[in-house]
Amino acid sequence: DAFAAKLKGLFPQARVLSSVFEWQPADKIALIIAPVKGEARVRAKVLEYAEEFGHDVAKWPFVQCVGDLVRASIVCADMDGVVAAWQRVESAQGFDVRDGHGRLKNNWLTHELRPPDMLVNVVVDVSDAPSITGEVQIHLYEILLVKEEGHHLYEITRAASVERLLDEVSCDDASAGA
Repeated sequence: DAFAAKLKGLFPQARVLSSVFEWQPADKIALIIAPVKGEARVRAKVLEYAEEFGHDVAKWPFVQCVGDLVRASIVCADMDGVVAAWQRVESAQGFDVRDGHGRLKNNWLTHELRPPDMLVNVVVDVSDAPSITGEVQIHLYEILLVKEEGHHLYEITRAASVERLLDEVSCDDASAGA
């Protein structure tokens, strides 16, 4: 709730959408606030990090490597909106992104085979609770629309195995119904 409230406060003019497919031509900026990452996907990511770090106990618990337990997208109509969104997110009034307090992965000029965007790990401070790391993605609407139209293929290609893919789908379906 604190993460969503912070984003809504930073972007009071933004409509909150459940998906990019709800975008309307009059929108200049919108928020898509995802539910907390599901148990099956967190479990899969923890296993991936354990493998990546060679099960090094100095990196344990590997859940600390998961940087997107809470996540949201800021969808912008144009590049001016992207720049403004980044400035608000990284500012001291936003999430105060700086060395040792968050991270930016700027994919606008990447040579990777991926849609351009910005991925920002942010520190979410909650009163009476430990801080957690969240992820704010900043997108251009037209690029995100194309990306989402092919998202099911991404889910298949990132799965470590068919069994793990089916496990994630069944757990996510169960939590969606709860």
